[in-house]
Amino acid sequence: MKALISPNEKRTDYEGNVGDRIAQVEQNEFPVAAPLFWTDCPDDCVADVWWYYNGVCEVMPEPPPPVPTAEENKATAEQKYTATNWAAEPDTADPAYPPYLMNQTEFFTYRAWLRSFNINPQPGFIDWPVEPTAQWSE
Repeated sequence: MKALISPNEKRTDYEGNVGDRIAQVEQNEFPVAAPLFWTDCPDDCVADVWWYYNGVCEVMPEPPPPVPTAEENKATAEQKYTATNWAAEPDTADPAYPPYLMNQTEFFTYRAWLRSFNINPQPGFIDWPVEPTAQWSE
């Protein structure tokens, strides 16, 4: 495959690296006007998705995801907490009302972590705890 490189159309990634636009990808090259030029590229090269950087055709790097704010993390904690409200109901784990939740304590621990984070939210990427899987009596 051949990539048509357009050196007049610069592409800058999120780190400030500058490369050239891949304007077209074809099986065979054909005559083009300067400063355009052809170069070999991988078969899966895609125009405007890849770029020509340091003499190589490659996928243009995606910017990293934005760092979540404290408010966004608080909203996530609230959503996760609310989704498990059912596990805090007293009769959920009452053996007198089968089937009952046998691992309610795991849900209490999970919810306590979320509650503490909701009270004191922090910005940044959070390694959220995994919601327990309900284990019901038979």
